[in-house]
Amino acid sequence: MKKAIPSLDGLRAISILFVLLGHLQLKSLHNYPISIPLLFDGGFGVIVFFVISGFLITKLLVQEESLGWGVSIKNFYIRRTFRIFPAFYFLLLVYFILQLFSVLHFTTSSWISSIFYLKDITGWNDWESAHFWSLGIEEHFYLVWPLVFVFSKKYRVLFAIVSILVCMFCRLNVSLKLIPFNLLSQGNSIFQKGDALMVGCLFALFETRFTNWLMPFSRLSIAPFVLILLIDIVSAELIPNLNRDYHLHMGRIIEALNIGSSSGTLTSILVGMLILSSINSKGGWFWFLNLGPVRFIGKLSYSIYLWQQLFFSEKMISLSRFPISFVCIFLAACFSYFIIEKPFLRLKARFEPSRSTN
Repeated sequence: MKKAIPSLDGLRAISILFVLLGHLQLKSLHNYPISIPLLFDGGFGVIVFFVISGFLITKLLVQEESLGWGVSIKNFYIRRTFRIFPAFYFLLLVYFILQLFSVLHFTTSSWISSIFYLKDITGWNDWESAHFWSLGIEEHFYLVWPLVFVFSKKYRVLFAIVSILVCMFCRLNVSLKLIPFNLLSQGNSIFQKGDALMVGCLFALFETRFTNWLMPFSRLSIAPFVLILLIDIVSAELIPNLNRDYHLHMGRIIEALNIGSSSGTLTSILVGMLILSSINSKGGWFWFLNLGPVRFIGKLSYSIYLWQQLFFSEKMISLSRFPISFVCIFLAACFSYFIIEKPFLRLKARFEPSRSTN
């Protein structure tokens, strides 16, 4: 495999910052006016993670396929297991110990849905495990997409496009109620958020074509900031308000694309463009994303995401107060990364077609 893709860790660092600030606002700053809503939108941070995941996993599969001996499904699942499971189940072990000491409490159904990555299907009834919904969506993606990639080569693109259209239909179904199946309308299910992953997959499958198309734009130093501004506009209420005030009759389009929300299809497409622009630009944005400290936070982003929910919980008393909460999150993430994850990452490398640091 090729060396680490530039800028991705930096984008992960920014994404996890959105999550942290979103939960900080929710738990500590809800009485303060926020002038930049997107900056405090944890849901947007998760969408960026989804687009990055779809892009990176597909790019690695394409690279493995290009080596000439095909993609090993077995090795893929082994690599994902070593990457995802150790840190996650170590966190659940800590949760179990905290429950034994009556610090936390989880119902049996909450434990089952957490252990088997089902929070996106069952929903959640406690704060400390609420963020597992996104991990459930990622795991379901990992289960299905590599099989489609390997065994349905001619239909990869079609599968991705149809998956995106299904998510758009499910958003329409919330109001139209054509199919009375609650899971389709559940906000944090793969039927509402899975299009972000598939958009990332399409950007990887057509990376060369999209990169060539974006290259004149990407060379502009302001390109990433223009895309961020567009994301902010699409995520805000501006377009829905214009549609309402001027009777533009765009209601169904807005609903299907989830315009006015940071988790819509159009937002994911702009994030995909931002990823390619960030990888290929050479200006100040590229420099910032690839700074050592920023890349380090990006490498910790999975661990930070796992632990942040615990230290935003009121049950942790003084440890949940800002800025102590941020210090605890960082220390727990460092312990998880260096003590729990790193040994398994070394095992993971044995199952790579060749070494890859992503």
